[in-house]
Amino acid sequence: MTINNKTTFKELKKLVGSTKELAKLPTAKELRNSNEEIVFDGDVAGAHFIIYKSGLFIYSRSGHATVYAVDRCTEIEYPCVYADEGGLNVTAGCKHRVKMDRDGQKHLIMIVPETEYMNGPWAMPLDVVGTHRLDHNSDSREQSHSDFSLSNDGTDWENKAVTPDFTDVQEAEEREEELCRKLEEAKKKLTDKQREVIRHAFYEDPDQTQEEMAKKMNCSQPMVHKHLDAALKNLRKGMGL
Repeated sequence: MTINNKTTFKELKKLVGSTKELAKLPTAKELRNSNEEIVFDGDVAGAHFIIYKSGLFIYSRSGHATVYAVDRCTEIEYPCVYADEGGLNVTAGCKHRVKMDRDGQKHLIMIVPETEYMNGPWAMPLDVVGTHRLDHNSDSREQSHSDFSLSNDGTDWENKAVTPDFTDVQEAEEREEELCRKLEEAKKKLTDKQREVIRHAFYEDPDQTQEEMAKKMNCSQPMVHKHLDAALKNLRKGMGL
């Protein structure tokens, strides 16, 4: 099977091997100098990908490169920025984490499992992961405003830091602004009940339970869960995630 723009992430995973037993990732130089079989070598979405039959891939952008594995792209994350007052409630049942940047700005990081993008273009999760890894390396020198990340323990990040590129940081900020704009547009397309449950779940008392939300919405807790699940799915769809 030839890998092209129509190849799904699910199909790509079937074409390459597993890296489960690989304790340490090679460097980009080591991988390029190896005799590993290459199944794809080309540019997609402004980045260069070299994908190996073993399941490893080299991601290159703006003169920087990083190595990761297809089968480790099991989750991707995207941020929402919120203020201290009226901030998002991150305890509403969706998978998430919260981080604070060097300026004290809180970021709610929504986590998207691979089931959401398994049948989508293969390049999307690899691009998200590759971008995050380059940003992570830059953060070892100066914390960057990275707009995507991947849930991992961080033990296999490349050791060498990459000097931050002003253009990269600017593009990251622009992407974050675009994501926030898409989020607001996606919220407008929700049903009244979905908007209501999002308001209760994310903008009110951060400690309230779904049972408490059910009382405010005059419905059962299972209905709250149903509306919340549908709202989150529609938000992800509206944002193209």
